[in-house]
Amino acid sequence: MHLQARLHSAVVKIGGRPLVDDRRVLSQRHIDELVTMIETVKSFCDHLYIVVGGAGAHFYIELARGYGATEAESDDIGTMATHLASLVVLAALRKRVYDLYPGIAMSLVEIDQASRSYGVVMVGPLQKAATSSDSVAALAAEHVNAEVLVIVKAWRLGDRFPVQCSREGPLTCARLEDVMDEVRSQRELAGQRSILDMACLRILQRVRYRTFVVSFDDLGTLSRLAETERLCAVELVSELQRERGAMFAKLGPKLPVLRDRARGLVRGFDDVMHDYGHVDRCASTAILLGSVYRYAHPAIVEIGAWWHDVGRLSGPSEHEARSADMLAQELASAGADESVVVDFVQAVAYHKWSMRPSTLEGKIIRDADKLDAVAPERWRIWDAAACNGTVVPEAELEFVSQIACDLDNLLSLRSAHLLLRARRSELREVVPSLRDEKVSRSATLAASLMTK
Repeated sequence: MHLQARLHSAVVKIGGRPLVDDRRVLSQRHIDELVTMIETVKSFCDHLYIVVGGAGAHFYIELARGYGATEAESDDIGTMATHLASLVVLAALRKRVYDLYPGIAMSLVEIDQASRSYGVVMVGPLQKAATSSDSVAALAAEHVNAEVLVIVKAWRLGDRFPVQCSREGPLTCARLEDVMDEVRSQRELAGQRSILDMACLRILQRVRYRTFVVSFDDLGTLSRLAETERLCAVELVSELQRERGAMFAKLGPKLPVLRDRARGLVRGFDDVMHDYGHVDRCASTAILLGSVYRYAHPAIVEIGAWWHDVGRLSGPSEHEARSADMLAQELASAGADESVVVDFVQAVAYHKWSMRPSTLEGKIIRDADKLDAVAPERWRIWDAAACNGTVVPEAELEFVSQIACDLDNLLSLRSAHLLLRARRSELREVVPSLRDEKVSRSATLAASLMTK
């Protein structure tokens, strides 16, 4: 089946100035343009977080500063303007976005709570955290493990700062450290930040997600956010990201060896419930989902999927952590830095049905693993084994069928739910051909529920 390119989690920050008109008031036309684009992005994004800047705040701040307001008071004015603009945009979104959190998340805890039930969350000034809307957006993106942060400004970064064209297409890039040097050279005042505020830039130094700066005039480019090579934007690239890129390039020739090492190990499985075929199907599904969620690192997805069950060689109990440790040792021997090893460990260590991985690659591998509960081929193999006298534990069959029934609640990715619907349909067609009574009964239960 064809699956549309998607994002799992993205943060879009709209500066305040693009939302006001020449009269220094919020523009209905600009807000409508913004809402239309949010609708478009949500159509291919599982979880979308919106941060709005203080529309018109700089006018109020300039006026207050003329009367002697302090910088702290000016920051408070900016925060209040941000909250007012957020309320207006929230009202506009309510009319057109069905999966919208009804309020404004004002803390990291509230962001988590809202994310459990809603696909679009408006994030306001965070209490006791970041002050500027840029730093709020950067912090929120880090907290939710977003793949991408988009910062929409009233101007093009390339008009204010030299950028480099490092690849084909309209996407250009700038070194984050160079932007920080430029910001340091200027006096930073509330409502008068020339590029991005330093608090935001410091957060960007430590994160793995990708950051794009887009002009409001190029807002339509966000419709291509799932295909970065077509973005009309400037990407801010940090030293950490450049080092990671160099490390993965260095590991590249060694990754096929790691994959084949895992293949050889799982061929030694003597467990009809978790055999080589299960791992092979899991890897294939993970690679498919990784091709859909294009910000996922393909090497982490593929290698992690092949290693996710290797720890079962020493028994099923806590095999997730054991698999991750074994892969970490292999990567360290291959010369991988600790920061890269952690990414692979995070992708493998949390694929148990009761766990919730935090990284996109971890969610892909866990969803691929659980989707095998409704793979027709797996049930055919169990049926053939049972009919040939192999012991297929009834308790494990029942457990797998129960997992299958709860997949609507267990899966993390929207595209995984689409695969679930298709595979349940295929499994229902296979059930009549199953000959073993226990296998057939459990397979019927596994295929019985449809996704919402």
